[in-house]
Amino acid sequence: MSAGESSAAVAVDILSARLTSCGAISVTLEAADDEEVLEPPPQTTPLWTRTVLTGLFPLDADVAAIRGAFAPDVEVTVAFLGDRNWLDQWRAHAVNLQFGDRLWVLPRNVSPVLQGKLNTFSGAVLRLDPGLAFGSGSHPSTGLCLEWLANAELNQRSVLDYGCGSGVLAVAAVLLGAGMTVAVDHDPQALVATRDNANYNGATLSRVGLPDALDGHTQFAVVVANILADPLIELAPRLTKWLEPNGHLVLAGVLVSQGDAVMAAYPDIDFGEPAETEGWLCLAGCFSG
Repeated sequence: MSAGESSAAVAVDILSARLTSCGAISVTLEAADDEEVLEPPPQTTPLWTRTVLTGLFPLDADVAAIRGAFAPDVEVTVAFLGDRNWLDQWRAHAVNLQFGDRLWVLPRNVSPVLQGKLNTFSGAVLRLDPGLAFGSGSHPSTGLCLEWLANAELNQRSVLDYGCGSGVLAVAAVLLGAGMTVAVDHDPQALVATRDNANYNGATLSRVGLPDALDGHTQFAVVVANILADPLIELAPRLTKWLEPNGHLVLAGVLVSQGDAVMAAYPDIDFGEPAETEGWLCLAGCFSG
């Protein structure tokens, strides 16, 4: 991270903390323009050249005091949101996805109509906390991985979820019958989310921690990594090392244009036909080592 990027990150943290101290219920970050940050370095906050922070406040918040908490060169815009049921709003956009006849992924609170359908569902049901905004299963890459898991024979097989995010893949694996399941991520916030979702779903994970904590001699029958193309290429030797002979590797977060380069980084993996949806690929194959 350059000095400029570092100072920008510090400024964002300060402004975010100030919004919270003024009573903000939540604070979100987004690009001021159409700029995208697709592959930030590990343990860094993805920032844009110009970043907009939005604080959500109760209706009775002291707007004048909030404005006064910021320097004159910080642009503060106030807008009022109409009255609405925010839980219903979230439900309207939340993921309610079924993968084959073995797995449902949905928010923790569901409508009575959907609950009635779930009461007759014989597969696994994974409920996520609506407060967790990443790894919900709605992104094509996550959906492709969940589809692979739902169609795999996981009975007591060991699974590694590398870059676990909310833990949706690790928890799904356990609910689908996996044995020893380990979830790792560079982001401590992701580890908190993974533990929370695992506990809520009654899914026992063997380990949740940083990638560096992985035992160098541990090997898994299935390794799933839903991250992005560049780190998948860089991690190829390590991900391959963690596979048992004839184990399965599942890679996602890969655009169609990146598929060949990612597969080329894994010469010991016999990849099948890539699964594709909305321009994203899931690359799955068997380790020949």
